[in-house]
Amino acid sequence: MGKNENFQIIGLLAAGINLISFYSLVFHNFQIQDPTSLSWTWLFLGIGVQILWMIYGFANEILPSMILAPLILLGYLGLLYLKVKLETDIF
Repeated sequence: MGKNENFQIIGLLAAGINLISFYSLVFHNFQIQDPTSLSWTWLFLGIGVQILWMIYGFANEILPSMILAPLILLGYLGLLYLKVKLETDIF
């Protein structure tokens, strides 16, 4: 196991912990059905950042970013859907 592979394991561990941490926020907001604490700016910046991380991860073949960014992006899109659904008359 080479040096880079050791760091890849650390990256995957960090990605897994980050995913659990973020999805606890997602599930909490879906349970309480109250996205008022989530600002529109935070949501759109988060979506933009995850798209950039995804592009960067795939362009540089960084496995933790290739796995984590799309999964976090799905969470952000879920939160955006919840916010739109509960704070507007679109749905």
